[in-house]
Amino acid sequence: MNILQKILKFRKKTPQQQNIEIILNDKEQNEIKEFSGMNKKNRVKKIMITGESGNLEHFKLMQYAILYDADINVKFAALKRIHFFKPHPELEPMLKKLKDNYSGNKMEPYFSMAMNRLGLISQEEFEQIITQAK
Repeated sequence: MNILQKILKFRKKTPQQQNIEIILNDKEQNEIKEFSGMNKKNRVKKIMITGESGNLEHFKLMQYAILYDADINVKFAALKRIHFFKPHPELEPMLKKLKDNYSGNKMEPYFSMAMNRLGLISQEEFEQIITQAK
């Protein structure tokens, strides 16, 4: 059982967990284990710094934060910066799955902002979503 499975074993299953699996190497497992042990303030800070770097080696941490972190502010911080990871091949499929199973709705407006920044929805679609949410 890898570290992600151990961490998630005790958490309530969400639609994201049922549809998107994260496969981690040892370095990624250690990074997520360390991240999971932080308080929420430090997790947000870590995501802000890591996200701004756009270093693809840290994509799995950003993915983990969006899919599995319990704190909505951590999710928002990751979504706000996920566009810096556009070259990663798992990014667009992950966001499309979240959109398809409506899990992204719980993370608005940051989810639609990320989709727009990545060119997955148009500016008009983004504005329509924001207008409907008000």
